[in-house]
Amino acid sequence: RLHQRRRERCASILQRLVRRFLRAVRARKELARRRSLCERRTRAALTLQRMGRGLLVRTGWRRRFRAAVMTWFLRKLGSALRTRLALQRLRAARQRQQQLLRAAVTIQALARRTRARRFLARHRKRLTRERNARIKQRRLRAAVRLQSFFRGVLARRSVRKRRLQRQEEQAEQAAWRELEASVDGLHDVFLLELMAIRLETGARGMLSRKALAKRVAAAKKERQLEKERQLHRAVSRIQALVRGVLARKRHRKNLPQLKKAKQARLFCVECELQPGVRRCRQCRDNYCKDCFEALHCKGTRRTHTFDNVRLPPGLTAASSQQPTGPEPLQQSQQSGAAKRKNAGKGKNNKDWEEFFDSSAKAKYWFNKVTGEASWISPY
Repeated sequence: RLHQRRRERCASILQRLVRRFLRAVRARKELARRRSLCERRTRAALTLQRMGRGLLVRTGWRRRFRAAVMTWFLRKLGSALRTRLALQRLRAARQRQQQLLRAAVTIQALARRTRARRFLARHRKRLTRERNARIKQRRLRAAVRLQSFFRGVLARRSVRKRRLQRQEEQAEQAAWRELEASVDGLHDVFLLELMAIRLETGARGMLSRKALAKRVAAAKKERQLEKERQLHRAVSRIQALVRGVLARKRHRKNLPQLKKAKQARLFCVECELQPGVRRCRQCRDNYCKDCFEALHCKGTRRTHTFDNVRLPPGLTAASSQQPTGPEPLQQSQQSGAAKRKNAGKGKNNKDWEEFFDSSAKAKYWFNKVTGEASWISPY
């Protein structure tokens, strides 16, 4: 029990001490808080005072500045308005003066015009006479001046000519004097030379006249030749026209034969019996199919190329029917190789005979010696 009481007393004492310490700590904290709050309040008050004083100062300065600016602006505006009013008054005064001057000038012009009209109405005849007299005097003075000027020019020219003539005469006289003084005994020689010069000039004149006559004759001849050339050109043109007319007539007359010859040129150049359906590009000849294959089967001709020939309508039918003529023509239908062997034997044109094929309606020729038939004339 004692120990328990002692413990309780000790615990109570400790509790009191702890409570006192805690109260002291709380008091210190409260004191520090209140001190800091007072300091803050004082600082805020000072800051507010400074801000209020600064605001008051700034607002006062701004008011004073605005007042100064407004006073300066009003002064300037008043001076500008005064100057503007003064300029307006000056301009109005100038305008009034100009209007007055214009009115005065117009009044003066009207008065002078009326006076001048009255004066002219009263003294018109006299003024016209005086004006005409002045114009005549001016014209006379101008004419006199021109006459005097031209007379002076002519006089100066005549004086210059006379001076030049006198100078030339004096120079000639001086030259003759010098010549006479220097040459005394050569008078006869000079006369002979003068005679020779005259003879030369006469001969030259005669030769020049002859040359001129020759030139005139040559010109006449040239003109005659030109006329003959023109006549020859006209005659040649007429002849050409006539020849053209005759040639056209002959062409119309021979047109069927020409068409037949053209048709004959479309046949094979080798056998001359079948139409040429292939044209060799390198040989530039027309061949039928058999002759082309027979000739172009060996050598370099194997590389030749051909184009198909378009035959006119009716040529194939006409050419496929072999001409019904004498037996020699039937024998002439031999191969191209046989005809090439006998090609050199039929060089005589007398061996050819002319026949007519009624189915083809064309002429053909037959060689008696070689047995060859051709649609193309060997003559």
